[in-house]
Amino acid sequence: MATETTYYLNGPDLSSSTAVYADADMNQCAPDGFYSNGSIVREQVNCVLLPQQNCPSCAVPCGDIAGFSDTGVNGTFLAQVGVGADLGAVIIYSVVGNSIPDGVLVTFDGQTFNQLTFQGNNGDPIGLNSTPGEPTYYGSNINTPVTTPDLPVYTIQTDGSYIQSNLPNQAVNVNSNNVDLRGGGGATVYTQVIPKGTAVSTMNIDYFGPIQGTFFQYEAFCPGPLAPFQGSAVRNDTDCDSVVNNYFYAPNATATFDPNTGLVTSFNPDTNTLPEVGNYVFFDDTGAGAINPSATPQFVILNNSTYIEIVHGIVVSTGACTNPPLPCAGNLNPPQGQQGHYTIELDAGSTVNDTGAVIIYFDPIGVPDGIRVEYDGVYYNTLSTPGLGYRESQSSDPAAFTLLGDPNDNCWQPRIGTFSYTRSILTPQNTWGPNTPNSGNYTLSGADNQTNALTMSVDNMMVIPKPNATPNIVTIEVLGPCPTGWNIQVNCPAHLPSFNSTVGQGDSTCSTDFTQQFFFAQFNGVQNTYPELHNFVFEDQDGVTPLPQGFYIMDNNDFIEVSSNGIVIATGNCT
Repeated sequence: MATETTYYLNGPDLSSSTAVYADADMNQCAPDGFYSNGSIVREQVNCVLLPQQNCPSCAVPCGDIAGFSDTGVNGTFLAQVGVGADLGAVIIYSVVGNSIPDGVLVTFDGQTFNQLTFQGNNGDPIGLNSTPGEPTYYGSNINTPVTTPDLPVYTIQTDGSYIQSNLPNQAVNVNSNNVDLRGGGGATVYTQVIPKGTAVSTMNIDYFGPIQGTFFQYEAFCPGPLAPFQGSAVRNDTDCDSVVNNYFYAPNATATFDPNTGLVTSFNPDTNTLPEVGNYVFFDDTGAGAINPSATPQFVILNNSTYIEIVHGIVVSTGACTNPPLPCAGNLNPPQGQQGHYTIELDAGSTVNDTGAVIIYFDPIGVPDGIRVEYDGVYYNTLSTPGLGYRESQSSDPAAFTLLGDPNDNCWQPRIGTFSYTRSILTPQNTWGPNTPNSGNYTLSGADNQTNALTMSVDNMMVIPKPNATPNIVTIEVLGPCPTGWNIQVNCPAHLPSFNSTVGQGDSTCSTDFTQQFFFAQFNGVQNTYPELHNFVFEDQDGVTPLPQGFYIMDNNDFIEVSSNGIVIATGNCT
């Protein structure tokens, strides 16, 4: 290990001298060994100095801790770090004093780097506005660095310590734009990422301490690939999305301090497996291409469940991604084989043209499943089945699920009561992802049982009235108490077809008083021009008010009999 001691030369400087002595009278030769002034190094053997070498041979190896601490010293501290021929990213971790900030500037392969981050940094990089090629001053805000007169220059030794060099003193020029003290000093560990895409083997890490009492320590980790993670394409919103790309990040770190000396004994990189707030994130494993270097936030979705918000290449926030509603029209991708609770949020539109009835066709296929729909704060669970008619949970709970499917499959009965179910939601990509929260309690009762062979493998119909432009979200929930599989189709809001009829009466007696206009909902794929058996019928085109119970004579001289549920239970010729 290098030590700093006073020696005496028999010439004006180390370069032109022939020997080093331990006393001013030059009677006692200094011990054999290497002597350096910070710029050159010469070996002395038997009181004779051998040819000089340039001080790059004094570079501290990557992976070693270097630094300086002295309550009475300020100045410029120049260092070279040997980073070898390997390619990748060099991550530099550093700390500065509790009360005194310092400046740092890294130079590698003709480029300079002066930005840093730290754990929990939810803002811009430290030094974002620093002038390129100038040091960024960071650390404690107790003291503010300002330009100094000429001060000594110190240079690194191979053991990571510094000695005063014979270089001319120089001022420490502090540009106020380069002072960024948001992270604080002391235990805060700062992170720099230097891309190393060439075989250049040395890197300059220079510190500038304008305030007396400087303290800094750092470790340049040897080059290697950054930690990988997978995520969606870069987005401008937090909508959930599937994984399509590989990305990379640099973990931040903590430091272990010696309780006696206060010096860092180790820098400890964080072990997070996904980017966290304060991490740099990149497109490549060398750190050459930052994700979103702009000030406008962009997002990457992780695991189709969590977003990371990125500004100026740093993760500034994380949260649960959002599942925007899907368009209301068409067939929706059903889950297969898993017990659970399934949510579909549909956008039924929010303009004056987006009114009418939303018709849902639900096919439980075979294994029993329950369904309910929520719109505008109201739950709907009434269905009509082709060939059977009215199906609705007989529970007193208006938010109960109506259970349809195979009446001979009793797999659901052990789930009577309140149980926890895994929650899933249909994503904008029409694929299923975890809902938030990822589990919830749901209740199933024997009164919910509306299973029947005629409800299997058919499109059981629901009518959800949407008389107003807003709200626009229709939420469909399917509860699978058993390993599930079902199909569902939704029609966007539209005005129901109409027919002319008498008012309701007590029997099917013919009449010619067809002064009323009523409306009905058709089964999937059927284009009947008058209500047919098991159709829903309404007083209005939006499906808000079911027709009252009774007989209605239509202008084709047929009658329909309507149940108290607003469903046609009989048709025929009037008498």
